[in-house]
Amino acid sequence: MGGQGLHLVITGQRLKSPLAYPLLLFHATRSFAQAQRDPACRHVEAWTAEGIRHTATLWDSPRAAADYGRSGAHRSAAAIFPRIAEGKVWAGPAQGVPSRREAERLWLEQGRVVGGAKRGDPSPADVEAR
Repeated sequence: MGGQGLHLVITGQRLKSPLAYPLLLFHATRSFAQAQRDPACRHVEAWTAEGIRHTATLWDSPRAAADYGRSGAHRSAAAIFPRIAEGKVWAGPAQGVPSRREAERLWLEQGRVVGGAKRGDPSPADVEAR
């Protein structure tokens, strides 16, 4: 994917416990709505594949994505994330939004671990046969 200033962010997470689902739903709904309202967000979608909850957002710039990540509902979600889930994030320049399959491949192969896991620890998706 080449860059025209657009910045793509792909996330994937799995809950540490099914009991955390209501908390995830609360934060995810608010974060999704925040992204939808942001004029710098050109695309936002969410889906589940093989038990992993994914999101893909396309931003006008890396700065716009970073500003979103540090503000509002997303900031609150990021603060609680290590307690309730684990996963990975991939971010980089893009010309557009990839297919879900391509997004999952980028995330799996190149994503960085988030959510309190130590570097080198496999994320849940890494230990599953894909």
